Amino acid sequence: MTAKPLQSMGIAIARPIEQAKKLAALIEQAGGTPILFPLIEITPLKDYSQFEAIISEIETYDWAIFISSNAVQNAMPRLVKQGIPPNLKFAAIGPVTASELQSYGVKDVLIPKDRFDSESLLALPEMTNVAGKKIMIVRGLGGRDVLAETLKTRGAQVTFAECYQRTNPQTNCDLLAQLWADKKLHGIVVTSSEAMRHLLDLAGDADWLRNVTLFVNHARIAELPLQMGLKVKVADKLGDEAMLETISNSYMNNDISQKVICIQYGSEFKLPSQFEKLGIALNTLGQVPLNALRHSAQNDTCGWYIWGGEVLSQDPDFFQTLHVQHLPEHCPEILPFLALAPGWRVLLAPNQTDVWFEEELLNI
Repeated sequence: MTAKPLQSMGIAIARPIEQAKKLAALIEQAGGTPILFPLIEITPLKDYSQFEAIISEIETYDWAIFISSNAVQNAMPRLVKQGIPPNLKFAAIGPVTASELQSYGVKDVLIPKDRFDSESLLALPEMTNVAGKKIMIVRGLGGRDVLAETLKTRGAQVTFAECYQRTNPQTNCDLLAQLWADKKLHGIVVTSSEAMRHLLDLAGDADWLRNVTLFVNHARIAELPLQMGLKVKVADKLGDEAMLETISNSYMNNDISQKVICIQYGSEFKLPSQFEKLGIALNTLGQVPLNALRHSAQNDTCGWYIWGGEVLSQDPDFFQTLHVQHLPEHCPEILPFLALAPGWRVLLAPNQTDVWFEEELLNI
């Protein structure tokens, strides 16, 4: 039985639908509820004549820099058809974009080593000695100009080859507001500055936005919401797995998910101290189902008893004493339920979560 760190947590994903599917699956596997709420939609251009005119001179360029995987997906089929000269060098903002290029047969792609953004790419030696070089930046309509402007100051001739457009498919945040009011929204994943601007513009000064956590993958995306006093967590690394880890750690390290559970089942919030003790049958952990019940606290105990399997033994040595602070090491599955008040029981099995109140537990 695996831990469910996002048990009963609703996490909205503001990416384009196709790009959100992997993270949504990871959130669901972690016990959470993914909410697809795209604030960016990637669509082809209505007219590619300007793009075609630019790439028709591809043999005159020294570098092609791709800003995103969307740029690769929308430009490379046309570039391949046009014919890619063997002397053309490729660069990408990050490893995901580089991987997309490699799927089109591009073997060598220059990428930053640590942070994956325009500033980090510009810091590479290959991008500092560009005087007299002709550079094509492949991107969507609009976007940041820091890369192009910096390369120009270094003596390069820079041309934008814009091959797709980004639009906001949302006209309001009513869905998110209602989900928050129903205790079903706890965090929002935003992975572009443009999507963050859309979110902040649509939500305005709404209370619900101040009561959820925004999860981003770059410090630059966090700047504006932090200035507004919003709660923001920045992933240490890129990738969906790293984002899931950031989300999970955020809730495992505080009592938000435990409050959600108490609200969901109608229990008082009674989170035990880390230094209180509980009873746990360590030798039974791994057996199915996983059981937990809470009696009234006595002395330095919190009242919780945890065991695995169908049988609750009456052997006086069945349970061992454990401080609450060590529970994550032995039985993290129970952590989301730890604040349920005395009288509550929990049963966990694959594809099954049962939580109920037994008044008799208060009399023992």
